[in-house]
Amino acid sequence: MNYVEQIAAKLGFPVIVLPDAAAGSVESAIRFLVDRLVVGGFLHAEVTDEVVRGILKREMLGSTALGEGVALPHSTSSGVDRVIGVLAHCSSAGPWEGPDGQAVRTICLILAPVGRPGDYMRALEQVAQAIRRKTGRHAGGSRPLPPFLGWFLRMFGWNDRNALIFGLLVHFFRTP
Repeated sequence: MNYVEQIAAKLGFPVIVLPDAAAGSVESAIRFLVDRLVVGGFLHAEVTDEVVRGILKREMLGSTALGEGVALPHSTSSGVDRVIGVLAHCSSAGPWEGPDGQAVRTICLILAPVGRPGDYMRALEQVAQAIRRKTGRHAGGSRPLPPFLGWFLRMFGWNDRNALIFGLLVHFFRTP
């Protein structure tokens, strides 16, 4: 069991294989993963389109490919009452390309309730910490937050842990 699988197991996420047919685009991969959550009983079918739109909207802000072959698409939804997710392995290269140039082969999709940002942040943080322990790098790149961004966040009372989480969510601010 690799480091991302260990976190997925700890969070209670199912582990699946993403078929090549679903790996053609980010949207098709996300739609397939959300459908697996519906089939597994984790998510109601009525909210499928809302969830897919939310995740794709997040992707438009910046790719959730973190490097080391891992992507972490995520969003919040009013259709879930707890953090849920799914871990998928791609036999061929997935539709994302990481900031390190590696093709994504592991996708960990996370959904969280709208009104529970703490649970959402903890799930994202656990995956990011697992990646950092494994690679010795910060998720999303080889460098930590730019000093000015860390300083700015601490001005508003954010501690280093919250700044790290924020950095994961806005990793597109860093240059490759």
